[in-house]
Amino acid sequence: MIKDNVTIDTPLRDLLDQSPQAAPLLMQLGLDPAKHGEQTLRELGRMNSIDPMMTLQVMLAWDTAAPDESDQPWTEAPINELIDHIVASHHEYLRRQLPRIVLLLSKALHDNGSHKQDLDEILDLFQQLRHLLERHIIVQEVVVFPRMLELIQAVDYQMPYEGGLRQAMREMRHDFLHIGTIFEQLREKTDRFSAPPGTTIAYQAAMEELAELEGQLQRHTHVEEHALFPRVLELEQQLLMR
Repeated sequence: MIKDNVTIDTPLRDLLDQSPQAAPLLMQLGLDPAKHGEQTLRELGRMNSIDPMMTLQVMLAWDTAAPDESDQPWTEAPINELIDHIVASHHEYLRRQLPRIVLLLSKALHDNGSHKQDLDEILDLFQQLRHLLERHIIVQEVVVFPRMLELIQAVDYQMPYEGGLRQAMREMRHDFLHIGTIFEQLREKTDRFSAPPGTTIAYQAAMEELAELEGQLQRHTHVEEHALFPRVLELEQQLLMR
């Protein structure tokens, strides 16, 4: 596990001793641990046009990423357990993966000059997607999920409840549609997430990560649309009709 006292001035060798699972990311960024092990991220950032602080943050997030549990029968799980799963698995995945893809796209933009215009547009689209997803996470964790838990308490303990989740679900579904629209644009712009021939490993890795992200978001949307939202809305309707 990566310790709290590592910085961008920690030698790459020491970072990898604590977090060997980050080695593939470094190779995608053009950093060879065997060649650059004695150098720091600050030094390597100047040499390889990468953001050293962002690279360190991605490595730290990688170390705390939650395992994927998408195969669980969530339609049968208690609502509070499903909420915990979404936060621990999907939201943590996004917190790890979104900065990683920005890092890879930024590196690809620097190293693939003949594709600069396309990569500028791809990076701009992805930044829009990132901001939307980060806002979506905050709204869910600060507003929507606590309100769902209040609903459960109101049912279990006969407590007052004012409603409001139906409108929140509409807003979440609007987010899903917006996310889907941006991914359609990304698929078109990248020829279904394909790196052009002769481009760098960072470009290729960025396309692979985008494809994986789309699949993960599709699975997450399915869980919320089919295992969470209908049950919450039914419970709210029953409570408000009492």
